[in-house]
Amino acid sequence: MRRGVRDVAKLMTGTAVGQAIGFLAAPLLSRLYTPDDFGVVGVFLSVATVIGVVAALRLELAVVVPKADEDAQRVMVAALLVIAGVVSATALAVLVAGEAAARALGAPALAPLLGILPFYVGSLGTFQVFNYWSTRVGKFGRLASAQVARGAVGAAGQVGLGVAHLGAAGMLTGQVAGQAVGTLTLLGRSARAGRLDLRAPVSFAGVGKVLKEYADFIVYGAPQSLLNAIGQGLPAVLLTGAFGPGVAGQYLLATRLVTAPTNLVGQSLRQVLYPYLSRRIDSPNVPRITVRVSLSLAALAALPATLLVAFGPPLFAWGLGEEWRTAGEFARFLSLQLFAGLVNIPAVSLVPLLRIQRWHVTFEAIYTVTRLAALGAGGVIAGPIGAVAAMSFTVLAFNAFLVVAVVARFRREIAFGTLASGVVRDE
Repeated sequence: MRRGVRDVAKLMTGTAVGQAIGFLAAPLLSRLYTPDDFGVVGVFLSVATVIGVVAALRLELAVVVPKADEDAQRVMVAALLVIAGVVSATALAVLVAGEAAARALGAPALAPLLGILPFYVGSLGTFQVFNYWSTRVGKFGRLASAQVARGAVGAAGQVGLGVAHLGAAGMLTGQVAGQAVGTLTLLGRSARAGRLDLRAPVSFAGVGKVLKEYADFIVYGAPQSLLNAIGQGLPAVLLTGAFGPGVAGQYLLATRLVTAPTNLVGQSLRQVLYPYLSRRIDSPNVPRITVRVSLSLAALAALPATLLVAFGPPLFAWGLGEEWRTAGEFARFLSLQLFAGLVNIPAVSLVPLLRIQRWHVTFEAIYTVTRLAALGAGGVIAGPIGAVAAMSFTVLAFNAFLVVAVVARFRREIAFGTLASGVVRDE
């Protein structure tokens, strides 16, 4: 566990630098770009994230599972081939229906920017595959450097292109450039390490075996992640359609800043905790560890959440400019999502390891529908702030249930002796 703490600290340092760069750039970006620019780019990123999160059909999560590196590399090959297929399908969809999709999303200005979508999706998917390979081999330093490169290039590009008054196109170009450089950094350092060889394991038979062996990651994990991504990204799209890109831009900047602590701590912890639990999944101490880490994360999240609830609007107006006060109002309620997003990390990490993805995808479907229904009802009753408030309380309630349910399930499996060979299967 001591090594795990060092790994978290190493990765968190790199992530912290990347996040700090974004934080420092936010006051500049809020003055170089309008809320409408943020709204258009936010809709693009919402669509890209929904596709990107399932670009490898969640096979990237399976990279840490095999005992032998050769088997893990076969999983990587299968994942990269799936990504290539998804990128091709995305390019075809943009070519055929790009303009119609932009109009349907309530952001016609998005149409000329959709040509970048396949490239961005491919970069996101590839980054995740090599992300989990680096986690598997314990090379958290390369992950940290990739995070720094992504944050620095992205922020510098957005600021520079904002000074050139390129609007949403400049902001998006900076974002894509940062992601591309982060991916190339991770690829380059992984290739130079000498332990990675993606040529020898390539065969149709090997890929087919991988797809069959890890079918539950594809059949259950991919739909669950897709639903989660829709739940995360669709609010911006719905706010754009109902209240205009300016309101969506306020929401998206608030989300970007409020979720920074979650990204800082959560991403680093998830990278280390997932393989740690994978190696100890048959230990009766895992439920206790899960509860202890969840409570520690709750305590960590309490202070920033309280500060946002008390001082969100004046803080945003002071730091970003008076026109962003509405973003501060959103931040008050988004702090509940910050809290939930940190506390659920250990429980969510256990889901694929317990092989209870089928249960999780059912949970995610109900959660997504309820979350979006709360957003719509809140918007009808009390406008955009009411929409975000209703959605945030729903997020908090469902994530509390998720943590309790996963820990209870694990304890039940241990009590009845059905936790065999480190794997629990859906009933």
